[in-house]
Amino acid sequence: KRLIDKYPKSNCVISDISARMVEQAKASNLNSDRIEWRITDGENLEIDQRFDLIVSNMAVQWFENLDQSLEALKNNLNPGGQILYSMPAPTSFTEWKATLKALSLPIGLQDFKMPDSIYKYESKTIAYDTALDFLKHMKHLGAATPRAGYQPLTPAQIKKACAYADTEFGGKITWTIMYGKITA
Repeated sequence: KRLIDKYPKSNCVISDISARMVEQAKASNLNSDRIEWRITDGENLEIDQRFDLIVSNMAVQWFENLDQSLEALKNNLNPGGQILYSMPAPTSFTEWKATLKALSLPIGLQDFKMPDSIYKYESKTIAYDTALDFLKHMKHLGAATPRAGYQPLTPAQIKKACAYADTEFGGKITWTIMYGKITA
């Protein structure tokens, strides 16, 4: 919405790999004849179109080959166009990681790579009501895909970890966000 408002004369393509996410975005009053909605995989963008700006918010970390995919997206930019993106830094979720480590439980969080195009970091500690609320929030975001080879925690392990995290950290979880920029 902010981009649509900021660039009132632009035509926009809004996409996600998830049809549900596209429908959710449509339902959030983003009704404009300047918007084209697409269900597409940003990592394997099969589109013969050039853009002045490509924006990705908390999605590129799921790309299997991040550097190669960002380079491919760059091929869809007009001269002087930019890709702006955000993604979690490897230092995100320190409290949850410390909880799992203290309890000798496996950590299923993805290993987020640090692309060369990162220009800014921002840390923000969010106070969830409970650690379980943090986990539910992550699942709601679509961040339920564990690292390869990870054996998910059992319900008893989740309960134990959440109790520990609530006691030690009071529901607080630190997100460290990286911002990247690529110019054609």
